[in-house]
Amino acid sequence: MKKHFLGLIVFGLLLAGTSEGGAQTRLGGYLKFYSAANTVSPFKISKIGTRLQFNISKTFGTRGELFSSFDFDADDARFFTGGFKTRGSELEIYPVEAYVNLYFPFVDLRLGKQFIFWGKTDWINPTDNINPWDYKNISSEIEDYRLPVTAVKTSWYLGPVTLEADWIPVFVPDRIPLQTGLLQKGNPARHIPVVFMNSPAYPTPTLGHSQAAFRLMHSIEGIDYSLSYYSGYDHKFNIISKLTPPDSISLTPAYKPVRIIGGALERVFGRWN
Repeated sequence: MKKHFLGLIVFGLLLAGTSEGGAQTRLGGYLKFYSAANTVSPFKISKIGTRLQFNISKTFGTRGELFSSFDFDADDARFFTGGFKTRGSELEIYPVEAYVNLYFPFVDLRLGKQFIFWGKTDWINPTDNINPWDYKNISSEIEDYRLPVTAVKTSWYLGPVTLEADWIPVFVPDRIPLQTGLLQKGNPARHIPVVFMNSPAYPTPTLGHSQAAFRLMHSIEGIDYSLSYYSGYDHKFNIISKLTPPDSISLTPAYKPVRIIGGALERVFGRWN
């Protein structure tokens, strides 16, 4: 299956390469300064730096598109967590999205690292089950507090109805601050146990642990409605505890499988329309 998946990507690149006559390349991005500090004394600065985002896309007529977006993030606050190692050690480079679009008469395919958002509100959508959250990097920009996933997104256009099918081969959890190791030393004389936090137990990256999602969408008189189904894993961990007599407790974060059926009705009013 891995060879087949890679073959689809190569097919997309070859298809793009045969259409040079209608190819168009677009460059874009932004540069911004950012900072964040604790609102409680002593007002510790947690972030202060500059970000350059670089976007490049190339279309090939009406048959396909290549898109990639990368962040060059220079946060001086990293000096105080990682130490003054070398010049430029505060710089972090990472992909925001990188995917291939393939267009057919009634079907669109998107393959690669991407955001797949369900719902239209700015913050929380109850049926938005695919992209995990980054609770270590909460900000006003959705690409900061959400994490992209590597997926195959398929959209079928059946008249007024759109059917979306998504396959996410590797599970990506929420990024949640977690302290591992010894949490409590314990005191046998006072019957206080030793408490130890293990590293998280992630689902193994096999086809049997991949995730799938489906959504049926329609719109009537400005009202968008959808029915959705998600089969995968909860992005937030559960704590599994194990008592080892006489006085030791080990805690292990684990991710349980879930199946979620959802529905949504959405409408934009007034000047937000």
